[in-house]
Amino acid sequence: MKRIYKVSIGFALSAFIFVVIAALIFLFYINPFQADGPFTGETREDCNLLENPVQVFPISSSNRLEVYERKEGDPAPIVLSRNRDDNIKWCVYAVANSFSEVHTIEFVSYGPWFFIGTKVEGIVNWTYGYEWTGWYITPFGRLRNYYYAW
Repeated sequence: MKRIYKVSIGFALSAFIFVVIAALIFLFYINPFQADGPFTGETREDCNLLENPVQVFPISSSNRLEVYERKEGDPAPIVLSRNRDDNIKWCVYAVANSFSEVHTIEFVSYGPWFFIGTKVEGIVNWTYGYEWTGWYITPFGRLRNYYYAW
């Protein structure tokens, strides 16, 4: 009986420590209390007509992100994802809150995001100046969401 009690306490303590560590990693990795978002962007039509990206950022051997500068009349810069066959997976205006303006985006790094996709980080120039941005992409290449931190 004492052995079962010790094993139960050990298991509960281990589970508690695991949950605390996972929560801390999540909070520091995404930092949701110091970021605006999540945003999913505003879908843009006719993305296949876009020319001359200001940045082409490879995120794997088969996918890349392209950034197009904001033109007059656009709500924000355009970010799109292409696969190696040049097919567009998604294409969005990188809008933020209705009271914010996004001027430019530049991606600088990427890596795995836990076991559920890819995190692409960069610098955004928006209403609050130059700040961090994090874009989260599913394992299948779809845009999950993105954040702008200030």
